[in-house]
Amino acid sequence: MQVGLAGEGLMQQQSMQRRRDHEVQAVFSDILEAAGRQGYASAPDSTQDGPLGASATDAWEHWFDSQRVGGRYASVEKASELRSGYSELIARAHAEGGYQTPQEFLGSLTREELSVVQRVHALADPIGVDALTEEGVLNLLLPPVAQVDLNHDGITRSGIGSGLRFPDSNTPPDVAAAWEEATAGMPLGERMTFELQMLMPLLTANIHLNPDGSYSHTSEPGDPDWQNPFADPGYSYAKATQDQLDHLDFSRPFISEDQYERGVAFWSRLKALLEV
Repeated sequence: MQVGLAGEGLMQQQSMQRRRDHEVQAVFSDILEAAGRQGYASAPDSTQDGPLGASATDAWEHWFDSQRVGGRYASVEKASELRSGYSELIARAHAEGGYQTPQEFLGSLTREELSVVQRVHALADPIGVDALTEEGVLNLLLPPVAQVDLNHDGITRSGIGSGLRFPDSNTPPDVAAAWEEATAGMPLGERMTFELQMLMPLLTANIHLNPDGSYSHTSEPGDPDWQNPFADPGYSYAKATQDQLDHLDFSRPFISEDQYERGVAFWSRLKALLEV
């Protein structure tokens, strides 16, 4: 009974956080679309009323608060100042065209204002605007959960950093919904393992072999031969789950039976949801 209650509590907590995530993604998708940019593909329609700038600051502040207990901002210092400081920058960016010309806007900020952005995104070094890509700059003006893969290369840049996400801003809505349902109540570590496995096609597509099968080289983001298979209109997420099941069958003699059964249960569940 205690295990069941703990699992139910985890599912409720995850559900509440996902609602907050979706709210932020929805509002900031509206912000980006108003600036002539693409927002979060899987974001629901925003339920916010009133001026868009005010809706964005409200969504950010609610999301920030949700991250104060056991989340991204659990140990941040001067939390209220950080919360309100970034709210002011969001409002200004929306009012002053910062989401259309993010490099120009970020370049106009004072050292103190750039420090707020640095702390929100947990950047190790002060921000050097001139060294950043457009995507890297734009994402500094978005809450972390609402950041976008602007150039559809499968990498989400924030400042000088680059990261892999699944789902990301370009994941089809039905795929993102299936993923959330399949991972509901799953411990973070287990979910991250499956996320990495889901991203393997992006990683393996950029490993190149010689004609004899030996390793040649690995393409890096920005290289002319970098590939993002997820951007292919014909890419099948259902086939990707079947590939995972096939790999489990191949690996069965080398892994524990528990690992095999958990993997089969998850990928079968996700495959069924994707094929509905």
